[in-house]
Amino acid sequence: MELAEELYICYYKMFYSNNNSKLNNTHQELSIVVSFFYIVLLAFAIFFYKERLCTDTAYYFYKIINEKNLHVEHQRYVQAFAEFPVLIAMYLHASLQTCVLVYSITHVIFFAVMAFLLSWRYNNIFYALLILSLQLIGIVWGAVNPIVEHYYGTALLVAFYCILINTKKINIFTLLLLLILAFLGLTSHPYNLVLFIFLLIFLYLSNIQKKQLLYFVLLVPVFILFKKNNTSIYETEKINWIFNITRNKHYLQLLSAAWWFHFCKMLLLYYWHLLLIFFTTLYVLLKQGKNIHALVTLTFFLLACFIINFSYDISTMSGYIEQVYFLLSPLVLIPFFSMVLPSIYIGAKRKIILPIMSIILLVCVTKQYFLLYHFTSKTKIFLAWNKIAQAKTGCKFILPTNVLLPYDQFINWDMPFVTHLLSAMQFSKQTTLVPAMDNNILLIQSLKSNEYLFRNNEIGKIDMLNNIYLHLCNDSIYYTW
Repeated sequence: MELAEELYICYYKMFYSNNNSKLNNTHQELSIVVSFFYIVLLAFAIFFYKERLCTDTAYYFYKIINEKNLHVEHQRYVQAFAEFPVLIAMYLHASLQTCVLVYSITHVIFFAVMAFLLSWRYNNIFYALLILSLQLIGIVWGAVNPIVEHYYGTALLVAFYCILINTKKINIFTLLLLLILAFLGLTSHPYNLVLFIFLLIFLYLSNIQKKQLLYFVLLVPVFILFKKNNTSIYETEKINWIFNITRNKHYLQLLSAAWWFHFCKMLLLYYWHLLLIFFTTLYVLLKQGKNIHALVTLTFFLLACFIINFSYDISTMSGYIEQVYFLLSPLVLIPFFSMVLPSIYIGAKRKIILPIMSIILLVCVTKQYFLLYHFTSKTKIFLAWNKIAQAKTGCKFILPTNVLLPYDQFINWDMPFVTHLLSAMQFSKQTTLVPAMDNNILLIQSLKSNEYLFRNNEIGKIDMLNNIYLHLCNDSIYYTW
C-alpha cells in the first residue's frame, strides 16, 4: 500500500501540483485505488512473465522474434502497440529473457499510460478507473494470454469516446487522432463494430455537436467495405460459420428455457460483478430520467447476448469463451463509469461505493493471481522436459498424447513453440523442441532436415529461425520421448 501511495504522490505532483482546485477527495482516493491495482498487475507481469507465454501471446512473440519485425494478422493493427517495445529490445541486443519480460510488462504499461493520460487530460479519475476495470472485471484467462486484440481495441475506443465527448470543436489534429483511434479500434475485432455503433449513439445523445459525428458515422460503411475486401481466411471461415443459419442452429436455443437458465447461471457464476454494475446502471439512468440511455444500454446488452449465442456452444469457462463474452464488459462499464458513477459518487454514498468497488476489483485480481500461479506448474513441467531433452540425442521429440497436459487445465497447441522459447532461455547453445504430438506422426515422418513441426499441421523452416536466440539441429529425425 505504501508503494501505491508513493506512486499517487508522483502522479499528484506531475499532474495536479499547479492546480490544486482540480484535485478533490474523489481524485485522491480513487487515484490510490487505480495506482494500487496497476502496481499489482505490473508485479504479476514481472513475476509471472514465463506463465504469460501462453497460446496466442506465445505465438505472436515467437513470430516477432523470428521475423524480426511486427507481426500483424487479420488486419488487427493494434497488435503493433505490444510488439514495438520487443523490437526495440531486440535491436538493443537484449537477451531473450529480457525480451519476454518486456513483452509481458508492455501489456500492462499500455493500459496504465492510457488510463493516466485520459484522467489527467480531462481531470476525470473515472476514466482511469474505467480502463482499469476493463482489464479486471470479467477477465481471468487474459492474465495468462494478455495479447488479445479485442482488449487493446476496446481501450482505444474508450479513448475515442472520452476525447470526443470532451471536445467542443474538432480541429484537424484532433480529427486525425480520433479517426486513427476509431480505425484501430474497429479493426482490432469484428465485435468492436457493435461497440463503436453503441458509442456513436451515446455521443449523439450527449451535448456534442451532431455535425462532428458525421465523420465517424461515415467510418462505419467504410470499415465494412474495407473488411469485406480484406478479410482473412480465418475471419471469413468464422463469420461464415457463425452466421450460416442452415448449419449453425445456436439461434434456436434462444427459444429454449433450458438454454436461458444455463446462460443466466453462467453469467451469475462468472460475471456477477458485471451484472451488479449493469442493473445499477439501468436503475440510476432511469431514476435520472435518462430513459433513452437506459434503453440503448439494455438493447445492446441483449444484442451482445444474441451474438454470444451464435458464437459458441455454452460449455466450461475457457480463454476463448472469455473473449467471446468480453463484448458485454464495455457495453456495461462505459456508461457506468462515464455517466452513472460520477453522478452518485458523492457525499455519504462514497463510503459505501468505494469499498464495494475495491472489493470487486480485489476479487478479480485475486482470480488472476491464482490462475497465474496455477500456470507455474505448466512452466515447471516444460522446463523439466527441456532439461531431460538436453541429455538425449537430437533436439526434436515426439511426445505421446497420453502424457500431454490435461486439456481442462492447460492448452496443448502452444507446447512446441513455448518449450522452444523456454529452452532458449535455459540453454543458449542448443535449444530443444519437445512436445510435437504423436497424432502428427505422418506429417513428422515427411519433414525434411531443415523443417520442424511448429504446431499441429503447421511446418516451420529452421533457416527462418532467429539464430541469435533460437537454434535447432538440422536433423530430420523426431525422437520418441
